[in-house]
Amino acid sequence: MSAHGGYLLRPEGLRSLDLVELARSALALEGEDPSDAAIQVSVLRSPGVLRVAFDAPFTPYGRRGALWYRDHHAFARLTSERIAGAAHVYAIDADTFESVTSYAAGHRVGGESVVYDELEMDFGDEDGTDVTVFEEMRARWPIGHLGQVFGVTRDELLHLPWNQSVLLQLGKGGVDEAERGRLLSLILP
Repeated sequence: MSAHGGYLLRPEGLRSLDLVELARSALALEGEDPSDAAIQVSVLRSPGVLRVAFDAPFTPYGRRGALWYRDHHAFARLTSERIAGAAHVYAIDADTFESVTSYAAGHRVGGESVVYDELEMDFGDEDGTDVTVFEEMRARWPIGHLGQVFGVTRDELLHLPWNQSVLLQLGKGGVDEAERGRLLSLILP
């Protein structure tokens, strides 16, 4: 599993939202330039989980990108002001940490981080290979818990970057309004 991050939310009510404008506004608050950036929008159609992630020089794939999401929450905060539910920031580096921070109505409403080296792990058998016990532990970690909130597994959330997605340009001359609508209709119910 490669390190990555992004923003997770329910897509209800998003047809009226302009994800591109929210992303541009968030980047302005973060001090980043949207001119060479895009957002990748991925979806789990059932039960309806949307992932939004920046495709930009400041969010490279791997550990540096995961750390960027761990520390930059403007998109989740702004989006949570415009939707009925919560927007969540997640970041994972499978060798080091995972974190989830939640926003509702523009305010932080929760969050948790786990640094794997700081965990006490008891695998239940002498050689420490009880896979069932390990999977039960991971289900209680931040991303596993968020999966339970969404009604999906931890692995389903972590594989969202590789699900059906569209890429929407944020810079000037990006996707026009009609094209943006067609692209979003592909992934939103």
